[in-house]
Parts: sequence; structure tokens; C-alpha cells
Amino acid sequence: MKNDINKALIAKIAQIRTKNGISLEFVAEKLGLTTSSYWKIENGKTKLSVDRLSQLSEILDVPYNELLEAGNDDFQHSNNGSARNNQQTI
Repeated sequence: MKNDINKALIAKIAQIRTKNGISLEFVAEKLGLTTSSYWKIENGKTKLSVDRLSQLSEILDVPYNELLEAGNDDFQHSNNGSARNNQQTI
């Protein structure tokens, strides 16, 4: 279940990035990473830390809690609108 939420969160981050026309290279540079290293985050090959999530919220200009809520919303929708309201951590 934790992995599903993480995947939904990462997908939301990628969606916001591309929707706003922000390149992988730009985000990687702002994070102090190589493009390859950031690509691994967006593709679930490297775990997304809380610190990185905070940095991404600033880079993408999206409130931190909105990213977390988006990950939970996507997860709940993928579970056929499950009525459970679980508090999840990344």
C-alpha cells in the first residue's frame, strides 16, 4: 500500500512538472542532482525522501501538503473510491 501511494505521488509530481513545461534537467539542477538521478526518482528507481519532496514543492511552486493530498487522492481513486481514510506516510 505504501508503494502505491509513493507511485501516485511521483506520478503527480511528474504530471505537474510536465504540465508547467518544466524540464527534468531544470528540476535536477535545482535539486543539485544529475538529470539521470532525478529521472530515477520520477521513475521510482530511487526513493523520494521527505526532504526531496519539500524541495520539489518549492521548485514546482505547489504547497507540500497539496502534493501529499494529491498522492492520497490518486491512491484512493485507484482503489475504486475506497471509503477508508487512512493516514499514510511516504
